[in-house]
Amino acid sequence: MHIQSFVVAVVVVLLSGVLAACEPTTCGDLEEDLSVALGHASMEGWEAIEAGSEVLVAPGSQGWGLMIEVNIRLTGLAADVGAYSTADVQIFRGTEEAAQLTAPGTRMLAALCQDDGALLSRNRRVEFSDDYTDFTMLEGIDLGIDALLAIDVELQDGRSVAQELQVNLIRAGMAGVL
Repeated sequence: MHIQSFVVAVVVVLLSGVLAACEPTTCGDLEEDLSVALGHASMEGWEAIEAGSEVLVAPGSQGWGLMIEVNIRLTGLAADVGAYSTADVQIFRGTEEAAQLTAPGTRMLAALCQDDGALLSRNRRVEFSDDYTDFTMLEGIDLGIDALLAIDVELQDGRSVAQELQVNLIRAGMAGVL
């Protein structure tokens, strides 16, 4: 029992010395203007959704409905401002905001600081409205639909930042098939 306690104490001392030598990057150290981007984060890194990108539409998380999954990346602000801010991501068919495919609603970002000083939200499900509960209700999805992907972030400090992108919505599993 005493040997185990001694080993644990030695490991704790060694780890604290190693961790003390590291200088973590704090969010907001990134010398950039305030910006927002939509994309996908993985172990390999960040891949931004750009104008003209294919965005996969998948079945909803509860077994019905349709959704896309995205990450939200913010730069140029402190972690305490970004982490408690809210974001609204919307999808519109074509370029007209009158043809809204998703239900409006803001959610807390719950963003985490990244190694480069940016804030990154966890995967965010953007649910389609109840008018689009399955792929048969979304005409043209197998070939791709021109859509406007819009994000509006309201920061805790009163500032806001937005981005709009023209993208190609396509049914998951159909990308690259045609």
